[in-house]
Amino acid sequence: MEPRGSCTVNTEHQIHTLRRMKTDLQGSSDGCLVSPEMRSLLLVFISLYVVVGSEGLHVKGPSGPLQVQLGDSVLLPCSVRTPVPLEELEVEWRRSDSETLVLLFQDGEERGEEPEFRNRAHFFTEEISRGNFSLFLTDVTPADAGMYRCSVHTDTEYGDATALIQHVERLVVSGAPKAVSARVGDDVTLGCSVDSHVPPERMEKVVWKRPDQDVIVLLYKGGEVLHDSSHERYRGRAEFFPAEIHKGNFSLRLKEVRTEDEGDFMCEVHTSLLSASTTVLLQDLEMFHVSVPAVLLCLLALAVTVGLSFPVGTSLWKEPPVPSRTDNDQEENHSAVDGNADLRRRRSLLFHCLLVFCPNIILFIAFLLLGVTQGFLGEVVTCSTLNLVRFLLLFKTAPYLDTFPELLQKYMKGMAVAVEYLIVAGVLYSRVFSEISRLTVNSLFMGVTFGMYAIQCFYNIFLDDPANGFWLFTYLDLFNWTLLSLLVIGSKSFDLMMFVVTLAATFGVDLLYFLQHYSEDKKYLIWTIQLVVSYLLYVSLFFYSLVWILGKREDCAGLVAGNGLLYILTAISGFYHPGETSEIPKVHKTLYMVGAAGLPCVNSVTLGAEFIMRITTGERMIADLRVFILLYESVFASGWLLLQIYCCWVRNKERCNTMEYQEQEDY
Repeated sequence: MEPRGSCTVNTEHQIHTLRRMKTDLQGSSDGCLVSPEMRSLLLVFISLYVVVGSEGLHVKGPSGPLQVQLGDSVLLPCSVRTPVPLEELEVEWRRSDSETLVLLFQDGEERGEEPEFRNRAHFFTEEISRGNFSLFLTDVTPADAGMYRCSVHTDTEYGDATALIQHVERLVVSGAPKAVSARVGDDVTLGCSVDSHVPPERMEKVVWKRPDQDVIVLLYKGGEVLHDSSHERYRGRAEFFPAEIHKGNFSLRLKEVRTEDEGDFMCEVHTSLLSASTTVLLQDLEMFHVSVPAVLLCLLALAVTVGLSFPVGTSLWKEPPVPSRTDNDQEENHSAVDGNADLRRRRSLLFHCLLVFCPNIILFIAFLLLGVTQGFLGEVVTCSTLNLVRFLLLFKTAPYLDTFPELLQKYMKGMAVAVEYLIVAGVLYSRVFSEISRLTVNSLFMGVTFGMYAIQCFYNIFLDDPANGFWLFTYLDLFNWTLLSLLVIGSKSFDLMMFVVTLAATFGVDLLYFLQHYSEDKKYLIWTIQLVVSYLLYVSLFFYSLVWILGKREDCAGLVAGNGLLYILTAISGFYHPGETSEIPKVHKTLYMVGAAGLPCVNSVTLGAEFIMRITTGERMIADLRVFILLYESVFASGWLLLQIYCCWVRNKERCNTMEYQEQEDY
């Protein structure tokens, strides 16, 4: 048996040649040129040459069946070892089942007359002289499947080989012929139609994704739609049409279109052997009806801030302070103040409150519009909430805090920092909470722990002395460790050593703070130095662990910036509300104006520039707005922390001087 793909000698052709040669020899006997004995010898020799000496052409075909995708091209190999002179060469390709002529090479020319193969079947003309007679067939159709025979003829030799196109895979994916347009907030359909011999339920997978962002929009695999595989920006917004899937219709319905959705969407289809894709462009999102009002709100916030800064600044630096409601001689002071001056002070207090609330409320609304157009939930919730609760820290740092009612003063001084900490931590870690909600044991354990800390913290704020800095610092410090533990569980990268080390460092810092808080004289200084050094080392350890846990998560920068603010608030909570700021009024008032006027100005400019960039170029200016907004807030909080450190140093210096004076008096 001949090896697969090699030639087979045509026996009938050899017998025909032998008979013709015998006839020629017999016909030449009348010429009396060859004797009967010599003629018999020649016939025997010719017979042996034809039967034994001639092996025919060794024509080599493909090593196995060929598979090709519908509409693609296929190469059917056919070649001989030794090149054949073109003047005596004839090559033909035929369908073995129907003897249909596919392509013919004869007299040095390529010919093909059958309509079904016209302009689709070609030789490699420059390769024919080298013995390569392969057929190149384009635009393959299902009818092209079958057996093909390559026959090679010369004047003296013949050989052939076969090639089998076993199956024509039918996988054609088509989408929208042109770009799809939509308005922000509308629903849009992105077309993806699949033509295949494989039933939809047996396809390996169909995936919609953003090729420029490497983000999965929606996945169909194993006969099911896997919504959990979608990126968070598209989870709940992307869906197939279930009734159309069995027809090969995998069009995507995208709900509540956002500006971030603008760009290419790719529909990829995979079978066991083939894959194909189509791309649909979503453009012209017409975001002006949302973005333009947002830009106007940013400009309004900037204008309100600048407009209110002048009367507020004037009242801070030029007018006398408003009498405190907590003074025992309030009535006497009030009677000594002219009625018009008292009215001006009350008007100044109104301007202060307007400056604290109005720009931040406007920015809160602008950030909500950012969520409508951009759709970055974690980023938007954090930034908008931070603008809404900023008044807590602003009123705590306000030089006019003593003009508020006594009860309000008490709780603003004691609870403002802790409440802002809890709110910021809650929105910052909301995604982490949702990730661990599917875990039963760990979620229950961490939930109980977090709840116990919250109850105890609020107990100390509302029912105990709200100015007790030691306990407040301790509980917020434990909150920091709890949040780090939540990140460990949420990221499913639990490390026992890191867990134990950070817990030990947390308790170590709290112990040093306890020793510093209840010691005096030289020991106080020693414990203070150790506390500052250990706290800095502890914060460094925390952020090292934080970055290690987050890894390459897209919200890594935002979470790191948010935890920076949380640790500054933790440090602030460890101090009593200072009363010595009256000794440095310019520094105190400047810091307050940085928070009340500077932060809204910076936030409005940053957010407005982000909207304008999206309108003009379609790109984001800042990858994560939380980094900048939280950074600005951290700078303001750090200034207040430094001011409290100074006041604490003044307070303890006066205490030491008083003790030394008493010792001298006793002596």
